Amino acid sequence: MKYLSKLSRRMASMLCIPMLLSWALAACSFPAPEALVDGLEPQPPVVGPAGPPVAATRTCDNQPADYVTVLNVPWNALPVVKPGVSSEGFWFAPGQANTLSLVDVPDAPLSPAKALRIGFPRGTPGGGAPSRWGSAPEFPANHGSVYVCIWVRMSPDYSNNGNVGTKLFFMRDPWNNHFVSFDSPDRDRDAFVMTGLQFRDASLSTNVGQVSTPSNNVAGGAWHKVEVVWQANTPGQRNGHYRQWVDGALTGQSDAVMWFLSGQVPHWTSIWFDPTFGGGLNPVPHDQWIDLDHLVVALR
Repeated sequence: MKYLSKLSRRMASMLCIPMLLSWALAACSFPAPEALVDGLEPQPPVVGPAGPPVAATRTCDNQPADYVTVLNVPWNALPVVKPGVSSEGFWFAPGQANTLSLVDVPDAPLSPAKALRIGFPRGTPGGGAPSRWGSAPEFPANHGSVYVCIWVRMSPDYSNNGNVGTKLFFMRDPWNNHFVSFDSPDRDRDAFVMTGLQFRDASLSTNVGQVSTPSNNVAGGAWHKVEVVWQANTPGQRNGHYRQWVDGALTGQSDAVMWFLSGQVPHWTSIWFDPTFGGGLNPVPHDQWIDLDHLVVALR
């Protein structure tokens, strides 16, 4: 396992994503979740092109038997402004969902005929997210182990424009800032699934599942099913487990992960979507998007 790759190091140094609004970090000054990317206009609904069929099964096959589903979201409704909560369990602070829209996708892998589209308009600054939203209310009591299953489709012309990747979502707790993202070693078209661990003490931060293989690449315009399991460690010890699958194939794993530090009580409070274009300051080169279909979150 290696410490903080270019993706985590650069993204953490230029955009410290918010954790919870009730505390501030001592080592890094995270912007409040209400911070916005200026100059973006709300996007009208559009019709998405039909993508290639998903080769893998259209179910969340790798959810551990003892994990309890807390979110089962078809993405047929937009999140709503706080303090309201959408019918699918999501909200956003005023102004944070500027580029979200529902698109008509008859071949959506699990829950047609809609998908949730994150627009990345040309000129959006690098190091920021064009839309942010999260689950509400807080998750029920849990022991810090989580399974996430989601279908993702990136526009065929999606480019990182010299940056090192795009973060997709964070699992939130009172202390840490861990995320799932798409690594781009070529700084352009690739999008390899990985998980980054960000702590207040940056020297402890690390990556898992950082594998540059064709089976782990979700770029190119097709639907892909992404699954991850984060199994809690004994706080302060590197004995947590990690697994990631793309289209049903195991593409990354570790049995020596430290999700929680000594003195922290393992649990997760919410999932927070903050699709950060960056690991660099280069802006979005042209209009592009990421589509999401069906989300399952399960906890133990």
